[in-house]
Amino acid sequence: MGELHDIAVAFTKTDCYERLGNIDKNKIQAELRGERRPTAGSEFAKQVIRLARLDAPSGTPPPLPASAIDALWARDGVFVRSLSSFHGDLRDAARAAGFTVIYVQLDHSADVQGNINELASIGAGLKAQGWKIAGWATYGQGTDAAADGQRHAGIKRDLGLSGWVANGEAWAEGDGYGKTAEFMQGWLRGGGNGPLAVSCLSSDNPNFARGFDYPTWLSVPGAAVMPQTYGASNPAYTVTNAVATMQNGGVPRNRLALTFDVIAGAGPFQNYKTWTGPRSIWTGDDSTVDTWGALAR
Repeated sequence: MGELHDIAVAFTKTDCYERLGNIDKNKIQAELRGERRPTAGSEFAKQVIRLARLDAPSGTPPPLPASAIDALWARDGVFVRSLSSFHGDLRDAARAAGFTVIYVQLDHSADVQGNINELASIGAGLKAQGWKIAGWATYGQGTDAAADGQRHAGIKRDLGLSGWVANGEAWAEGDGYGKTAEFMQGWLRGGGNGPLAVSCLSSDNPNFARGFDYPTWLSVPGAAVMPQTYGASNPAYTVTNAVATMQNGGVPRNRLALTFDVIAGAGPFQNYKTWTGPRSIWTGDDSTVDTWGALAR
C-alpha cells in the first residue's frame, strides 16, 4: 500500500517535473497532500496525479483544515513603514473602524531603528489600547532569503511581537520561486514560530495563478495568505480577481486576508467592502482620518 504514491513523489524530483508550469506543480503538490484539485494541464502532471489518487498510503496527511488562519490574522490590520507616521489621530480613527493590528516594518528599511525605539517607548501603551503588534519585512529582494528568515525569526522573538508577515512579491515568483522555501528553512533554523503570514501579489487577471510558492505557506498551520489587492494603484486589482487568482493557485478562500491600498487616503472603497473577510490596509502612513470612516463596516 502506498507504492504508487511513492512513485508519484519520486516523479517530483525529475527533470520532467521541473519543466512543468507552476500551476501544474501546485496541483501535484496539493494532490500529494491529500487534496483534490481540478484537472492538470499537461499529460505528465495528469498521470502523476492519477498515481497519487490510485494508491494513497495509510500515512498520508489529511487535507488542510477548512478553517486555518490564526486568530491574529482574522483581525483587521494596518501596515506601516514608520510607526510615528501612523500617528495618534490616524490610529484612533482606525481603531474606531475596527482595525486592531499594526504591522511594523522591522528590516530592510531606514526606519527600522526608529521603529524599534518607538516600540520600546509607546508599544506598551498601544497594547493597552487593544492593539496587537506584528512585524513585517521583505525576504529575498536582492537579499539571501534564508538569512532573512533566520534574522526575522530572531526579531520577532526578541521584540515580543504577536506575529510576523513575510513580504514576497515578483522577486519570489518564477525564477525566484525557491526563495519562499529558503526563507522558511531560515525561519525554522532561527527558532521561528507562528503566527506567520505572507504578503504577496494579487492580479488583474482572474484566469491564472501567479508563479508563487503557495504550498509552502499553506503547509504552515495558521498561516494566512495576504494578496495585495491594490485597487487604488490599479483599478483592475479587484476583490473578485484577487480571490479567483488565489483559487487558481490552490489557496482556499478561508486562508485569505486581503490587503487594500490607499493613495492620499483614497481608494475604491465600495469594491474593497465587497470583501467580508479579514483585511489590512497599505499603508497607515498614507491614510487620512476620513479613510477609516470609509472603511468602517
